[in-house]
Amino acid sequence: MKRYDVTALGEILIDELKTGNDTVSNVGGAPANFARVAARMGLKSSFIGAVGDDIRGRECILALVGDSVEPLCSVKRAATTIALVTLDGSGERDFRFVRGADAMLSEADVPVSAIASSGILHIGTLSLSAEPARSATLAALKAAKEAGVPVSCDVNYREALWPSSVAAREAALSVLPEVTYLKVSGGEAKLLVGAMPPEEAAEKLSLLGPKTVAVTLGAEGAVVCSGGRTVRTAAKPVRAVDTTGAGDSFWAAFLACMVRNGAEGELSPELAQKCAEAGAVAAAECVSRPGAL
Repeated sequence: MKRYDVTALGEILIDELKTGNDTVSNVGGAPANFARVAARMGLKSSFIGAVGDDIRGRECILALVGDSVEPLCSVKRAATTIALVTLDGSGERDFRFVRGADAMLSEADVPVSAIASSGILHIGTLSLSAEPARSATLAALKAAKEAGVPVSCDVNYREALWPSSVAAREAALSVLPEVTYLKVSGGEAKLLVGAMPPEEAAEKLSLLGPKTVAVTLGAEGAVVCSGGRTVRTAAKPVRAVDTTGAGDSFWAAFLACMVRNGAEGELSPELAQKCAEAGAVAAAECVSRPGAL
């Protein structure tokens, strides 16, 4: 019996969302968003990350607990990371970061036993952009491999946190052989394998290690390739207020559907379609209001 259905590792931070003259603060960070949505979808979830010894760090912990996510977090003598998010008229975002505690997660902070007792380890790639968080992420991947725990990865490229797009691409590609389930946006697919139709990109990415690849396309829906077979699902019609967290919600709902159906690794086309549709519903719910969840 697994202690957790999913354990997510990576950044947790405060989103400072600016719309017009107003600024709204919310707890964010893609892996933390994923863990919280997964818990709301009924999965037993935990989160590994680092917060600052400040009021924002305590706010992050309370948000996890409030969504029934077990916080396996380290507290650092640093400020909690802040993401400054500006929205345009269509709800699309521009990010600037004041980076702090999230990048200070160390290898010693990784609870190997928690990973070994999880059904899935979920990571992003932002934690690969700085030390010691990079080493912590690689240690978590090693622990998952040794315990036979499948790995989920969301590339979640944020240009402002990488020295170059080449560095981000190389870091993502370096971990793909360890990944079972991969989620990328259309732009991230282009970053990794070049410009091509999303169906081709998903198939090409699946040849690099992942057994199931989802390419999210915003208002155009999503493409999923699993076991060499590709399906496409439409986005749900909705007025987008804020697209922050849409991909996290999609992927958490996708994997929750997969877990509930007892699937692992490669999915049948019917189940891939069903899980993608669940993700589309969750993403639509997310973008219909401000905030990452």
